Amino acid sequence: PIGHNPIIQRYIAEMSVALAATRQLSMHAALTPGVGSPERILAVNQAKYFAVESAMKVTDLALRVCGGRGLFKEYPLERYYRDVRAGVVMNPSTDTLLLQIGRAELYLSVP
Repeated sequence: PIGHNPIIQRYIAEMSVALAATRQLSMHAALTPGVGSPERILAVNQAKYFAVESAMKVTDLALRVCGGRGLFKEYPLERYYRDVRAGVVMNPSTDTLLLQIGRAELYLSVP
């Protein structure tokens, strides 16, 4: 079975870690107090940015596991692979998120 291949196991491990980290950042954002506070906005922006980047990484790795057949329209991976790329440009885009995160970090780190 494909699961016995060490390379496949490594891909699965990378996907698992990316998804676990995304869950943790999302939970942190949800639990950060102060709706609309600079700390909460920072946490939400970090979570969205990381979630998009992780989703792209996970779908890319899943495609490597499945091979070229994963791009066939009859498989859901094709849609996931295509749709996840929209996260980069959906408002706020990842470039905007990084700008906001950088500004917030500088603002929040000033005593």
